[in-house]
Amino acid sequence: MLKPAMTFCAATAVLFSAASAEAEEASQLYELLMANPEIKAAGALREAARNDLSAARGGRLPQLRIEGQLGRLEQSFTIPIEGANQTFDQTTNPMAVRATLEQPVFTSGVLSGAIRGARSTAQAALFNEKATRQNIVLAGATAAADLVNARLVLAVREQNEEIIRQRLDEAKSRFASGVITKTDVLQSQSRFAGATAEKVLAESLLKSAEEEFFRVFGAPAPTELALPVMPQELPVDLEEAVWLAEKEGPILAAERNNADAAGHAVREARGRALPQVSISAEAAMASDQSVGQFFGDTERYGVFLNVSMDLFSGGSNRARRRAAQNRARAALSQVEQRKREVRQAVIDNWAQRRAAMASLEARQRQVVAAQQSRDGVVREAEANRRTRLDVLDAELELANARVSELEAERDAIVSGFSILALLGKL
Repeated sequence: MLKPAMTFCAATAVLFSAASAEAEEASQLYELLMANPEIKAAGALREAARNDLSAARGGRLPQLRIEGQLGRLEQSFTIPIEGANQTFDQTTNPMAVRATLEQPVFTSGVLSGAIRGARSTAQAALFNEKATRQNIVLAGATAAADLVNARLVLAVREQNEEIIRQRLDEAKSRFASGVITKTDVLQSQSRFAGATAEKVLAESLLKSAEEEFFRVFGAPAPTELALPVMPQELPVDLEEAVWLAEKEGPILAAERNNADAAGHAVREARGRALPQVSISAEAAMASDQSVGQFFGDTERYGVFLNVSMDLFSGGSNRARRRAAQNRARAALSQVEQRKREVRQAVIDNWAQRRAAMASLEARQRQVVAAQQSRDGVVREAEANRRTRLDVLDAELELANARVSELEAERDAIVSGFSILALLGKL
């Protein structure tokens, strides 16, 4: 089984393909994703949960404690002697050392509940880290797709603005020659202003995409970047996708382990109200200890069987048990709720993927048709069979078709990555 970091590297390695000499720069994006603060935080929580598990397991092992005492003792004694009280002062330097070795024997499920709960919590933290990685890879793919799309849309808008500007210049020349009317020039000016507005909007969207890319990766985007590539194929149908998300998806896996941990916490809470049995051994030595009016050295060795049980705790044990039971019920309900959310997310993204793929295919045909239509309208206008407005309309239709094609391609990629993230396959 691959370690999480290894699987993450394998996923990010297929996110991007550089389009030119920027390949080396683009390859650094993988390491930037690895350094994402959310991934670091999830990794730290995973390690903390593992340490908690080690601490819980340590409760089954013998516990050795050493206590020491060293000090100075000033005492005064008053003793009646021959009818008179005589006072004596005594200064000693008492010292004591005690070592206790204790081994739990029977804890009524307290230790086993704590260990199993910590194990489930550690597993939940592991799946939470995996889910975080999936979300970060998805965010990276989305940011890259949005950035590439924004760059391409801006290029289309700039090209359209330049073409309309040329049409405007041509209209002005033809008007000066008396071939067309002022109305034709005004129509060209109107379309040129619209093309400029579309370009400005595209520039704004590109700026936003660049800032989002920086937020996710922590570094500016490479000069050249291609659309992200999905690391593997999607399931054959929606039913399989939903089944995989429910069975193997990290989101649900984390919730199930949290529910297991809550169930083990109930066992631990119940055990605390039941008998606790342990065996202990003790060795103690002390010097300058007061025994009546005398001071001396003492030694103590012993082996004990310890039994304890709370007979009355003011209702605290019962309250803790009920609180644990309520948390366990809440955790089970959370699993069911998360299952519904995951199912809905898979279905929604599957539908978006299908719609985007169908739209992309249709938009590609639309671009071809719009290109041919624009060329035909231009030729007919040159033969005076079409108006200047017809040419401008054809140019606008072609530009909008290209933008729609780019957006459909972006939607198809992002929805595909979203499905894989829900399945834990990124």
